[in-house]
Amino acid sequence: MKKYFKAKVEKGHEIPPKKERGAKYIDFLNSLEVGDSFVVEDENDANGIRQAGYWVGRKFTVRKTYSDKDIKKFTFRMWYTEKVEPITRRSKNPKSLSLINNEQEITSNSFNDLTNGRIPNDILFLAEQLEENKMIVEDMKKINKVVLEELSKYNTNLEDK
Repeated sequence: MKKYFKAKVEKGHEIPPKKERGAKYIDFLNSLEVGDSFVVEDENDANGIRQAGYWVGRKFTVRKTYSDKDIKKFTFRMWYTEKVEPITRRSKNPKSLSLINNEQEITSNSFNDLTNGRIPNDILFLAEQLEENKMIVEDMKKINKVVLEELSKYNTNLEDK
């Protein structure tokens, strides 16, 4: 016998708008010009502004400045240094696809090929790249071994690694 959870159904509740990253800083960031600086008292705000800046295409430099009167008190001075390309949402592991050329992308056809029992070209390309990298590492190990053997003939204090 299945147990069902109990929930009270409520009608008429609107879905709240989706929060954008750093939304509370966006208007402020859009008002800045390159070279402007400002002071922030809270470290969380300084980090939030810097992160939000990357999302909207602004790069900041931050310095912690101490008060002349009390060394325990400090603020953060931030400078808007340059306009950069905004960061778009990426996969959680962008390095996993770093071997693919900019022109080449994994397409939905690739997954259709897999279901039909064929290995798609882009996956074969990745496998070949990984195999080549593995062979390069193995070749470098062999070269290092030969170099160490040759050097050890001339210097008996050199140990094999």
